Amino acid sequence: PPSPSGRPLPPPPQCSTTPSPPHPDPHPVEYHRHPPPCGRVVPLRGVPSSCLASLRHPPPPHPSYKEAAFAVQRKRTKRMMITTSARCALVLFATMAIPLADAKVRMNTYDKYRRSYNTDPLKRLKFGHADEFSFGRFQTGEAIERAMNDCRSTKSFKHYNSKDGREGTYCSTRLGDDWVLAESKQIAKNCRPDEVLDAYLDGENQKRWNKDKVKDIGIKRTGFGVYRQEMVLKPQRVLTGKTTVMRYTQVIRVDMIGKRGFNAFVELDANSKTNTAQRPFDVLAVNVSLEQVGEDVNIYAAGLMRVNRSVVPNLIVFDASGIAGAMAGKGTLWLSSHFAKREADRKREQQATHPLTARDVMKSVAQVIFRI
Repeated sequence: PPSPSGRPLPPPPQCSTTPSPPHPDPHPVEYHRHPPPCGRVVPLRGVPSSCLASLRHPPPPHPSYKEAAFAVQRKRTKRMMITTSARCALVLFATMAIPLADAKVRMNTYDKYRRSYNTDPLKRLKFGHADEFSFGRFQTGEAIERAMNDCRSTKSFKHYNSKDGREGTYCSTRLGDDWVLAESKQIAKNCRPDEVLDAYLDGENQKRWNKDKVKDIGIKRTGFGVYRQEMVLKPQRVLTGKTTVMRYTQVIRVDMIGKRGFNAFVELDANSKTNTAQRPFDVLAVNVSLEQVGEDVNIYAAGLMRVNRSVVPNLIVFDASGIAGAMAGKGTLWLSSHFAKREADRKREQQATHPLTARDVMKSVAQVIFRI
């Protein structure tokens, strides 16, 4: 067949009787077979080198209109998926960042987070079955308090006001089989729940406000929202004599609810090697609820404990709640006093830096006259 350039092909070699040595063709003819369904063979001699590559490796066929539309749609879908993923990531980050920025809480402060409180009713505490009760998780302070109503009356709370400034209400209830329920309620003025939590997890604060019972205390964080509290109590005078120094370890787990709600669950670490045989209780479970109400924080603490009879004789089991539940009963009432003292110090500093003027004095006098 003729070449694409129109030049005639060389004639085939003539046969001769004298054999000649074989020699390679100085100008071999190359052929290109068209893809199916054509299948035509085309010689490539005389074709420019720029065209040979396209003939040997022909470009893919031009896509049809439908395939082009599908390709454009795939690109748009991929772009939309990437944009949607980015938006979801931003929304998730904003959901987690808003409560943290509002309450100014570090992420390692709490163990679990929930947007709202758990509405499932708690199983009520029964006399003689204290070991079967559970505080649950993400419960409001009111829900936990209602779960205790079968064991004591709401009128059982007594007002407490000590010389060191502690103020609030407390209640202790015997539950049978060496079990004691200790409760306390107080209000921390002009503060946030995260500030109350920081003050509660400060060992120096607990040592300063419980210096009559606590000899030493150490708190360190062991995980996200999990703390280890090592307590060293001073010897306590009991009916049968005087105890030795008592040591025990507690594990504190903090949960965050909503923007400004916290629950701190305290439990005795019975397997700790630092525990001494003489300690106020054998079993301990305490729940401290912190809820923002206006500019104040409502604090409700409830503790279940089984007292140690080698330390607390049976005759004074009712009074044992003040010793065994130092952190759940009267021992936690220092929180309201701590922030009341902080507010007084703040006002004192403001008066020192900005002394009262005659106008302020007249305004105060007018307010007093108006009240009268």
